[in-house]
Amino acid sequence: MTQANLLEKAKRGDAKAIASVMNYLLQDKGITAQATLKGGCLQVVLESAQVPEQESSVAFIRQAMMKLGVESVKYVKVQGKKTGQHFPTWTESLNLNYQVEEPKEPGSALEPAKQGNQKASGALWPAWFPYPSSWVRAFILVPIAFPGARFIFLAFGGLLVSAITASPVILIVFAGLGLLVSTIILSFVYQIFWFSWKKPVSSTRKLKWVTGSSSLWEGFYATAVTGLSFMAVLTLLGVLAFLSCYLSHSAETAVEVARCSGREIGRAAGGIFGSTDNVWNFSGRGVVIREEDDFAVRPWFVIWLIIAAYLYQFEYLIRSKFMPALKRAIR
Repeated sequence: MTQANLLEKAKRGDAKAIASVMNYLLQDKGITAQATLKGGCLQVVLESAQVPEQESSVAFIRQAMMKLGVESVKYVKVQGKKTGQHFPTWTESLNLNYQVEEPKEPGSALEPAKQGNQKASGALWPAWFPYPSSWVRAFILVPIAFPGARFIFLAFGGLLVSAITASPVILIVFAGLGLLVSTIILSFVYQIFWFSWKKPVSSTRKLKWVTGSSSLWEGFYATAVTGLSFMAVLTLLGVLAFLSCYLSHSAETAVEVARCSGREIGRAAGGIFGSTDNVWNFSGRGVVIREEDDFAVRPWFVIWLIIAAYLYQFEYLIRSKFMPALKRAIR
């Protein structure tokens, strides 16, 4: 079937043709669409390896339907779910108000939506530099994860020790009490203050405070970003401390250099985690009130923020570009 015939069938209200047009437009995002028509309501189900982002997906469906101008469809029920799930993660209804447009050549209706789809995926922003969303996610992590940064870092340290000593007991203790607890807590925070806020009242989920797959992933990755970022910062500070002590104690023994490095690293770690522990302290000692103690202007926080943003950028590129390409290759 040619593209012109497919568009004509879609404009006449053929649900399969509408789904084919949407799948063509969504192929770069790794999202598949299924459409059924009942009366004047078109039900569209979007599936992907990760639950499709609700706001951009609904905007895309609205734009595509407005371009097609299917007069027999007055309402669209859009649902998003992860591949393999039986029930949708989110649901939103659209009331279409068509506007009269000048006739266009067959195929031209696909191009604006296709171009908008590419712009939305960050085509105008270099992939090697974190997108604004990555910086925002890194900043959001500060007030919700920093109070438990010491706990998360110790959990990562325990995993490292268990890997070196090959001790399953240490692995279970630190993975269970450290990473698992942190993931669950952060998942609830994201669910209550972020995902519940984004979901409309029409969502099919009755208990919005119960964490879903998206919240669990955000909680897990926030834990990973926090731990890995602090490990990178302390590693860098450790290298700088060793170089400083080596230069200042070059005439002394290796033991003295090691002791000096240990003292400097311990002092730096204590200052860092002391600042994170007081992130919510507004009494005058906290990092928000006293400018001289403000961790936001310290070099280590800038380094931490850059590392966190790049980790979020890496996750976004894997989820939005690598996984869809891998899925198409498997097909």
